Amino acid sequence: MKPGPLWVLMGKDLRLHGLPLMLVAAGVLASCALAMRFAPHTGAVTGFVFNVNMLMALLLTEWLIARERAARSFAWLRTLPLDDRALVVAKFLLAAVFCVMLWTVSSGLFAPTLWSPWGTGLVLQCSLLVFGALCLGARWRINWHYAHLAPLAVMAAPVLLFTVFAGDDTARRAALTALWNAPYGRPLAAGGLLLLYLSVVWTTVRWVERADTYEFVD
Repeated sequence: MKPGPLWVLMGKDLRLHGLPLMLVAAGVLASCALAMRFAPHTGAVTGFVFNVNMLMALLLTEWLIARERAARSFAWLRTLPLDDRALVVAKFLLAAVFCVMLWTVSSGLFAPTLWSPWGTGLVLQCSLLVFGALCLGARWRINWHYAHLAPLAVMAAPVLLFTVFAGDDTARRAALTALWNAPYGRPLAAGGLLLLYLSVVWTTVRWVERADTYEFVD
């Protein structure tokens, strides 16, 4: 995959969606500032900052995928001498850059406790990347009626499994807490999430390469 078409495709998306994304990001930061000003305690602010970043990862698919499906521009792009891999990777790369920038700024300004220790913020960042990748992949492959449910279900599964596994067992909770606080705990979790992110990108690339154009044109 040559870098030229990749940057051209990313530039195209920035020209089409750059201004709306900047305005929405400014709105997100303003809402985080209001939450910091009026929230009753710090925990409410940190939860709000993370949740609003998740919401943006979900909404980003409306700009990057849904509008192109509705406009049938994917059909036009496939008539050009472009590698399908560049088409997919450009979407994921642009979404990842936006996700990292928004999370870094919003958490750094309004929820710095999420980066103490730094590994916690890194794991949360990787979680947002995985969630955003799942949103993009699902929006590309699944009927729009259900596309938003798939990534939410996937991300909820580990939480439910942890709840069931830990339960009211104090020893299990202590063991999981010790694993999380170990020097390798957070880096290991971040590495696993990054591998999951790359697997979502790879499977989406493979699907697009094999799919007929009508399968991702509304």
